[in-house]
Formats: sequence, C-alpha cells, structure tokens
Amino acid sequence: MSYHTFGREAVNERYIRPEKSNEVHKFIAQDAETLQENLEQNVIKLAEENPQIQFYLFLTPYSIYYWDSLMQNGNLEKQLEAEKMAIEIILEYENIHLYSFFDEFEMICNMDNYMDILHYSEDVNSQILIWMNQKEHLLTKENYQEYCNKIYEFYINFDYDSMFTSR
Repeated sequence: MSYHTFGREAVNERYIRPEKSNEVHKFIAQDAETLQENLEQNVIKLAEENPQIQFYLFLTPYSIYYWDSLMQNGNLEKQLEAEKMAIEIILEYENIHLYSFFDEFEMICNMDNYMDILHYSEDVNSQILIWMNQKEHLLTKENYQEYCNKIYEFYINFDYDSMFTSR
C-alpha cells in the first residue's frame, strides 16, 4: 500500500470520464449465454468436480467511479442484470458461498479507499475478510433479491454528475 497513492485526487488523475452515451445497452440472450458459459467453465465446473470443497467467492467492491463509467457508457443496467443472473446461478451450488459488498455504499463512495476506479486499499481488503469471517454480506436464496433491488436503486439513482461539478 505504501507504493500507491489513494484518494480522490489520485483517482481523478487516472479516471477519464467517458462521454455520456444516449444509448442504454440491454442484457440480451447472447450476453446471458456468454455469462452462463463463462461461469460454467471458470466456477461451476470446479465446484461440481470438487463437492467436498467449500468455495468462498466475493464480488469486488469497485469504487463509485466504476459505476459512473458504466452509467456514462450506457451499461449500468446491463451490468446489474448480469450480476443478478450470475448470483442466481452461483446460489444453486451449496459448496459455493458468495459475498458481495456493492451495498457498502459509504465505503464505495469514499475515494480515500481507492487508488483508481477498481483497486482498493489493504484496509478495505482486511474489512472484507472480517465481514466474510462473520458471514456478513453473504448472499443466499432468501436475501439476494432484496440485495439486488437495493443496489439497483442506489446505482441507478445516484447523482454521478455531482462528483465532477467541483473538479
């Protein structure tokens, strides 16, 4: 961590905000097929071949700037739909435990946690391990729908432009 600079200034130096797309890209059947094949090849096959092993996966908490790039490119809804589908597929396997931290909005919106739009500090990484150890943010068949609705509402309605008005 000492080799990197974190914070809004560091992120702003590395982030070139895309122009706003007039098109909203939809999650289509071909996307679903690609996602299914990717998960089967890289996750599901391994879990099925090793039912005695418990797998612990998590969706990386990218910064709010990442979500801004998706919104600007017209891919935000598509990404959220893809993630929901991936969650539904993964939750069918009892030996895969899936965590997601996209609902840690305060953390994701705090640029002090990031060196660029994707890479977070070791403090965030340590917190993720604590949460996983305590089974916090574990997605289940019972809670994933509420979780998906919560993150959809937040990221679709977030005022991304406000992050750039004082730049």
